[in-house]
Amino acid sequence: MFADGQNVNAQSLNARDIAVRLDPERFVCTLFHAKAPDARLVGRKHIRLKHLPARLASFVIASEMLWGRHDILFYVQPSRASRLFWYLRAWGYSRKVLSTVESVLNEYDDSTIEEYLATLRRSHTCYAITDHIAKDMCEFYGINMSVIPVGANLDIFKPIDRSEHNSPWRVLFVGSMQPRKQPHVILDLAEHFRGEPVKFDLIGGVIGDPIYQERLFEEKRKRNLDNVHFYPPMPQEMIWEKMGKSDIFILPSRIEGLPKVTMEAAATGLPCIVCDDYHTPSVVDSLTGFHVKTFEDMAARVRLLIKDGDLRLRMGEAAVKHAKQFSWEVVARKWEEAFVKSVRQ
Repeated sequence: MFADGQNVNAQSLNARDIAVRLDPERFVCTLFHAKAPDARLVGRKHIRLKHLPARLASFVIASEMLWGRHDILFYVQPSRASRLFWYLRAWGYSRKVLSTVESVLNEYDDSTIEEYLATLRRSHTCYAITDHIAKDMCEFYGINMSVIPVGANLDIFKPIDRSEHNSPWRVLFVGSMQPRKQPHVILDLAEHFRGEPVKFDLIGGVIGDPIYQERLFEEKRKRNLDNVHFYPPMPQEMIWEKMGKSDIFILPSRIEGLPKVTMEAAATGLPCIVCDDYHTPSVVDSLTGFHVKTFEDMAARVRLLIKDGDLRLRMGEAAVKHAKQFSWEVVARKWEEAFVKSVRQ
């Protein structure tokens, strides 16, 4: 897994958060980096950082997978390196492969799904990050999975007192500017609440076609949405500060697994509004926030939370308690157990 400090890929962040918390007396982890590695990993006795050259990086990764002295290969994703590994694995050392699924597969094209399924079927053990995903993988693909969630860094995302907040109320979106995340829905909400004391903040950078983000900017201008503000990607500490100035968190995406940002928002005490398509356990409907089905539902829940400050604070308190089960300290212990179990089987 890539360990570059500037890599914000969810799987890379997850792998680094797990590796840094594993018991250094029981585990040794190897991670790859092309540029400067995550500073948290440097100098730790149980972490090997392997630099990738500009050329033949896939061969270096595949060689490590095949002939590196490892008991477990973790986070094996469809890639050129993994294709080399599967093709040549008979000539490599024997080791267990643990794979994860972090969203339902219908967001991918057919060829990617087939490659993903081939990886899962070759793996010794497969894990899903939610019960919904595990059920989907069993029902549609016949692959049985245990469940271990992803985590959130609660050392950064700490509770914030919002009892003194006043209008204008601030609604926050954090995510990549791509169609799957549906940030355009935030613009529709902003138009719906035009003239009311509500501001909408969007934090995130482009993934994929930059034209989509340009269209968002153009729509803001065309519709004269002065209540919308765009911000570039930020370090986690700055996102925490932005969450502290916000009153409601919204993620309008309909294709997710267990969105880490909703756990981070919950940990600060923000009530979250999410779509119920993927049944995320990070938000408990009507307790820590709301699961919604339609735009009208979403707008109605925003209005309810804006009008009822006591409800916002109650949901925020419940969210902080709920988020504790997703601490990386808790989740890393689950992975330790899974790794040990795999080696002993």
